[in-house]
Amino acid sequence: MAQPKLTKTRQHVAIGEGLALGCLAVGIQGLSTNQLTLDQGFRYAWPRWDSSRRFPNVNVGVKYNDIRSILEKSGRRQGQPVAAFRVEQGQGFVPYLRNGIHSVNDAAARLEEETGVPLTAWKALAELTAKGLI
Repeated sequence: MAQPKLTKTRQHVAIGEGLALGCLAVGIQGLSTNQLTLDQGFRYAWPRWDSSRRFPNVNVGVKYNDIRSILEKSGRRQGQPVAAFRVEQGQGFVPYLRNGIHSVNDAAARLEEETGVPLTAWKALAELTAKGLI
């Protein structure tokens, strides 16, 4: 099956949603808000994540990395995002399901329909990102 073509904005939204779902699914309660730490974790994860090539408009370089912007904007996105992050004092970027979404599996099914990326892949991205934070 051909994978859907996503705009740059939709790729960013999907990464925010998927990473939030992955974190929720594997029990990661929050990601660091420290720019250098977060960038390092995502730079570690991205080349190791099997689905990264589906999101060519996500920058993950040393000089510019989109992840902090993606996470900061995720909670303010309009439309029907299934999951997002919010900043909580002492916990960093905390993942949560958006209004009207009742389970990680339901949210993941909706996101997979649009992106072609299953929950197992989002869990892998979350775990790789967390591993890179250490």
